Amino acid sequence: MNRLIIGVFKIARSGGWEGEIKTLVANAKVRFVPNDDLVSPNAPAFRVMLGNSRIGDAWEAQWGGDRPRGFLRVNLDDPFLPAPISAALFPEDDGASAQLVWTRPPKKEEKAQGGRREAEGKAVAG
Repeated sequence: MNRLIIGVFKIARSGGWEGEIKTLVANAKVRFVPNDDLVSPNAPAFRVMLGNSRIGDAWEAQWGGDRPRGFLRVNLDDPFLPAPISAALFPEDDGASAQLVWTRPPKKEEKAQGGRREAEGKAVAG
């Protein structure tokens, strides 16, 4: 699995995060603005903004066992993308900076091979 850092962020004065997303095809200053309109428990905690345009949302999440760490699950979309991009914003230990990380989804044949291996393992064990 390829994990790429596609953005670096710092705490914004107005709350949330601000920084840049940089890839081969994108170079954008982006803000994670706290969502003041939490109408349901599944509402995103942040709106991802490019200027005045909303380009995505972010939800609070945790990972890890004994000492869980918080991060943001991020969904970015654009009419020119073939599909939305899923990423994660991981705060650094200092809490003042964060990295936006994107993981390339497995190819269809990799998913199929993984499913076959899992089924074969169950057949051998059973």
